[in-house]
Amino acid sequence: MIKGLTDDEAAFPRIGILRKGDAKVDEKRPGKDLQWLRFTSGEPEVVTAFHDLYGDKPTDVRVLLPYRTVDENFPCWREEWGAGSLKHRCDGKTCVLWQDEKGQYKTTPKPCPGACKPVGRLAVIIPELRRLAFVTALTTSQHDIRNLSRQLRAVFDFRKSLVGIPMVLRRRPCDISVPEVYPKGHAQQYKPTGKRVRREKWLLSIEADPTWVALQLERQKALALPTVGDKLPLLEAPDAEDNGVIVDSETGEIVDTSHPEAPDTPPDVPPGFAEASDDEMPDEDFDEEGAIDAIIASEEKQVEAEKQEAAKEPAQQPEIVVGTANERLEYAKRALTKLNDETLGAYASVNDVLKAIRIEKNDKEWAWPIVSDTRAWGNAYAVALAHAKKR
Repeated sequence: MIKGLTDDEAAFPRIGILRKGDAKVDEKRPGKDLQWLRFTSGEPEVVTAFHDLYGDKPTDVRVLLPYRTVDENFPCWREEWGAGSLKHRCDGKTCVLWQDEKGQYKTTPKPCPGACKPVGRLAVIIPELRRLAFVTALTTSQHDIRNLSRQLRAVFDFRKSLVGIPMVLRRRPCDISVPEVYPKGHAQQYKPTGKRVRREKWLLSIEADPTWVALQLERQKALALPTVGDKLPLLEAPDAEDNGVIVDSETGEIVDTSHPEAPDTPPDVPPGFAEASDDEMPDEDFDEEGAIDAIIASEEKQVEAEKQEAAKEPAQQPEIVVGTANERLEYAKRALTKLNDETLGAYASVNDVLKAIRIEKNDKEWAWPIVSDTRAWGNAYAVALAHAKKR
């Protein structure tokens, strides 16, 4: 490195300036205040590209910020300019840069001599220009400086970095209190009267893009859910009619506990036999062993059918069902992970996915399919993905 020459901080090149006022009338008179942003650049093709995107009188410009912190993106000082050069720069009390009698700049701290005005320079990148170079949004309004500084610090506190956040730089009308001055032609024209009046001013403001904000809030909501280890506790069903209905958020199953448990059924009694009424009781010569054998045969037939179905190659098998799994919950968790990868975190839990599928299918009783039913899993995934994109 060459001291004082190549040891500066990294910085993007500047390709343009966004101004609030019209072009100067002359060296002593600035242009009138506008209600839109005026873009200027030393590169005609950049000016043409900007106007093609936003027109000649834009009030909203989509931007990104190139640096991490507020002070890097929005340096603000009080400055005195004269004869085409900077006379001094200070924080309102102490100069950090000043020009001596020979026109040389010094950085030795010294008290502010006065006659300086606030200046804020916001560095932004306009993505549509497809240039890794910044544009300076210039303002000398203390109201703009206060607005932008507070808004940027709020976003920084939320994410601890301003890099990569899509934002919108805006001009909006606002009634503000300003000192009243004597009108032109008065003996004390343009001098303060000592009173204050309210005037409409078109100020600058900046905020994160609403789409980005919505995704961040969904993510924050998901992270805020209480956990016990890696499992969520049982949650009350949102549309339950009584407190006896709960949702197992691990499996997504609805459990009805509003009815007392049925008495234990002897293990050697066929399912359904214990619940039969007196009129439906079987004859004394009921073949109990035959009934049990029939049930076992039916189950074996179902298992064989499931094996044959699993052996078929699905038309469009989602990635989430490749490989083996021993439980429906494991498949549901894998589906949740893949869905959130594709939708930037649309679902907070397995239970959210289950509810979405039930809504789309209009089936309140729908439950996770058996592990081997790959077609059903593929369909469930597609339905949940469609629901997230629709939202």
